[in-house]
Amino acid sequence: MTKHFYICSYGGSGSYLLESFLKKFGETYHVHSRSLPTEITKVHREKFTKEVEENNQKSFVIYIYSKPAHSLLSRASYGNLHWFNIEVPSSVTHLIPGREEREKYFELKEDLVNYEQFWDNYVFHKSSFPVLCLNFHHLWENLKALCNFCEIDDSNIKHFPQKRNPSHKNNIPEDKNNLFTSLNNKIDTFPEAFIIPGK
Repeated sequence: MTKHFYICSYGGSGSYLLESFLKKFGETYHVHSRSLPTEITKVHREKFTKEVEENNQKSFVIYIYSKPAHSLLSRASYGNLHWFNIEVPSSVTHLIPGREEREKYFELKEDLVNYEQFWDNYVFHKSSFPVLCLNFHHLWENLKALCNFCEIDDSNIKHFPQKRNPSHKNNIPEDKNNLFTSLNNKIDTFPEAFIIPGK
């Protein structure tokens, strides 16, 4: 039975890295849906659809996340196309600073992307399937948990890409209005890797 891996994130969280590893073991899907369906559905244009998948596949759903400041400063996770992909309402996207001025996001009075909602929708999901939640900042320390969840022999960990420090690691602007304090506290409180069972 072919394995199907659904790698979900709000971007800037190592999802492509994870996909490059898991595609050796089955079909992979890069997903930016803001919430999970009740049952596993087909994916179209990085979104879960309403078409339920057949029962003849073995599915593994992984939610990988980083602290929002890291996501905002990552190379590919900013701009109107990305906001569309992660379902940011069009009514607010025009209020988000452009790519060249993204540091100004940290001066906003409201987190217009609403990263915390995205995180809550996955961590407190009500779907019928389990979800492995992975903190990207501690991914390499939890590769065994990833392999165990995905039913992959952990001897394959040696093939996982080496950890590299992001170029923006020491250049994150001050969060002047504490936009991300609540979510950062949740991320720090929860384990680095944990499974939310299906309901």
